[in-house]
Amino acid sequence: RRAEGTKEALRAALALDLECAEKAALAGDTVREAYARAEAAEVDFLQGELRPAREEGRRAVALWRTLERRKQLGAALNDLGAIERDLEDPQAALEHYGEALRIARALGDRRLEASLLHNIGGVYGLLREHTRAIDFLGQALILKRSLHWHEAVTIDVLGMEHYGLRDYQAALRYHRESLEMRRRSGDLRGQSITLTNMGWNLDALGRRAEALAFYREALALAETVGDRRQQAILLDSTGKTLAGMKRLDEALDCHQRALALSRAIGDPE
Repeated sequence: RRAEGTKEALRAALALDLECAEKAALAGDTVREAYARAEAAEVDFLQGELRPAREEGRRAVALWRTLERRKQLGAALNDLGAIERDLEDPQAALEHYGEALRIARALGDRRLEASLLHNIGGVYGLLREHTRAIDFLGQALILKRSLHWHEAVTIDVLGMEHYGLRDYQAALRYHRESLEMRRRSGDLRGQSITLTNMGWNLDALGRRAEALAFYREALALAETVGDRRQQAILLDSTGKTLAGMKRLDEALDCHQRALALSRAIGDPE
């Protein structure tokens, strides 16, 4: 899988992936096209371009299905589920995740299984079924710890589920652990997400000045990695916090910038 990069690097990678996919299709090289479509979907997703990501993701799934490549199909379904989740279609996401989970267990692919348990938990969180979400996330974390693999993201989402239960102090403990791990690994996009989550908890606790400081740091990181959807989320969050501080002109400016950015990338939020 392609590592995150600056927005310029991501745009260059996307152009290359799409060019590769088109050439492979013309040459009848279905395997090469499927890999290129899957990578294009990932880059679109990293940039917050969700509708193009869904289109490329669906193409990749269809190609892997035709080729009867179960391992690659499972991974592509997992990626497509994440896209549908962020496009606010939780039922479609759960369908993709469920099929992928059956494939992962049949193949004995423990990493894919752990990823899917995490992602299913995340969808139940969006549906406000926080206790059910924590159950799936707990299963994922046990498996990830045994593999020493990608624990930080699951710990972070566990924090969000406790936020959903209004247990803000517990949430902050999870987020701090996740942030420390993400800083050690150099995961800039992940740091931006965790800092955002911490800001939400601090705002809920009435610690608004601290929340704004976390949002500023998170926004700078989102800009560095070219994640425009995360930038829009942060601008909107900043606006809400500023409104709570009665800084209404600044709040309006942030909301207008967030709205313009969301419209530019076709984000349903």
